[in-house]
Amino acid sequence: MNLLKKPKFRAYLKRLLGIALPIFSTLFIVGTTALIIALISGYSFDISKREVIKTGVLNVETSPTDADISVTGTYYGKSNRAIPNLKVGTYTIKIYKDGYFPFTKQVEILHGLASPVIVPLLRIDGQKEIIDLTTATAVDYNSTGYYVLEIASAKTTVEATSTISPTPTKAPTKNSSTLTYTLTKISMTKPLFDDPHPVLNEKMTITALSATPITSILVSPTGKMLLITTTDKNKIKSISVVPFKRDSTINANLTDSKALTNYAKASGVAISWSKNGDYLILDTPEQIISYNVKSGARGILAEKPELVTKGDALTWNTTDNGIVYIRRAAGTRANSFEVMDISYNGNPLTTQLPLIELDSPPTKIWSYSTTDTPLFAIATKKGSYLVGLLYTQKSGELQITQADISVADIDIDHFGEDFSKILLSSEELISTPLLIPEKHTISFTEQKGTILTLFTYNKHIADKSTKLGKTTLIEGDNTLLTPPESLIAGAYVTTLNGESLLAVDTAGDNLITLQSDIKTYTYGQNDTALLFTNADNHLFFRVLR
Repeated sequence: MNLLKKPKFRAYLKRLLGIALPIFSTLFIVGTTALIIALISGYSFDISKREVIKTGVLNVETSPTDADISVTGTYYGKSNRAIPNLKVGTYTIKIYKDGYFPFTKQVEILHGLASPVIVPLLRIDGQKEIIDLTTATAVDYNSTGYYVLEIASAKTTVEATSTISPTPTKAPTKNSSTLTYTLTKISMTKPLFDDPHPVLNEKMTITALSATPITSILVSPTGKMLLITTTDKNKIKSISVVPFKRDSTINANLTDSKALTNYAKASGVAISWSKNGDYLILDTPEQIISYNVKSGARGILAEKPELVTKGDALTWNTTDNGIVYIRRAAGTRANSFEVMDISYNGNPLTTQLPLIELDSPPTKIWSYSTTDTPLFAIATKKGSYLVGLLYTQKSGELQITQADISVADIDIDHFGEDFSKILLSSEELISTPLLIPEKHTISFTEQKGTILTLFTYNKHIADKSTKLGKTTLIEGDNTLLTPPESLIAGAYVTTLNGESLLAVDTAGDNLITLQSDIKTYTYGQNDTALLFTNADNHLFFRVLR
């Protein structure tokens, strides 16, 4: 007999389903919600092993996109994407794309967190020659581009003779020869949605007498001003300071600055540009002087004899606002030194810096900021230090606080509020370090230029992959490494090893030879392109990323 046909049984079944269905629905919703919460919280389930697994997420972003991703040998498709449910642990991430250098990185997957991998890929090739510099009269370069001075023509003129009958008032002069130079600025531009490319249409004309030809040009850091040196047959120099103006013509002999020329004729005088390009800094045996290129006004920044005590040398350098020098503090302990900050107009700046203790007199000082966050690299014969605001009081942002006395087993000395000193190297740094403030790191060469080092003095708490202290990026051989020059896209530190331009990521894992046979170089358009000269003195352009 079919029970479903009995009215009593059907009624009973209906009542049973009315009770069970809501229960099972509730259990299903609760179970599904719990599962979703578990997955969101970083948990997964291995059915075969019957265990709960802690997981995290890997976020991979590349520029350009559509690069291939491999995680410890398993292919995960194209970037940019998130890879969820990776078991907590350390993985080897490989990113590769045709036409670009591959990138490898060790990444730690953390429980319930997303681990980001942001990679700007670098192109393998793509250089093209711009100009042959072997015939150039003078070449200078900086971050704004290359400036190439070439002789365009030489013209002989006869000076006219004014006469009043019957005898001339002025004797005829000999023929004079005029040299006409073309100064070309070669820079880089990047149109929207297009690759960067070189620009060669910014030209100006400079004339000079052949008896006093132009022997050198020195371009200001902003590229707006030029220091032009002419030299006669007796090697006596004359100095002109003129603006760089496209499609204009100037006469170097008529723009001669008498004051600068007098300094150039003196012995032991070095002339350099200020960082803002508004001043020239004159380093004489007796003084450090600022020269306003617009007004010609001069200001004494430092009197050397007054600043040198006990046989110490005056150690100084330029800043964004003026100069900074360090001297032994009078009336204090033998190894107490003070840092003095002087503006270009000769007035002390308002920054009050505490005295610092050094093991021996300073030999070099490099300033990175003397306004909101004063920071200096100081070298001595016994060691080199980073001095200044190494941490902030913002709660939870940075790890190092005033209570810390060491970082990665390296001692921290605190001087006053928020002002500290930390040992970078146990030897004297001989070249300019590269500060990377957004990453709280500084890169430099040590052991006489054979090792490229990255020193992390602070870090964000969320950046779990950053290691405090030293990281060796490159160990050179007998060939000297130049000081680090640039940070490409916040990911690569660059340096020259002989005539090879190397790029290495800030973990020291990816070492790339960007270019061989290179003599000088400059970056452009936010490090997306490169202008460089080779050993044969030809200028090339190359897109990097």
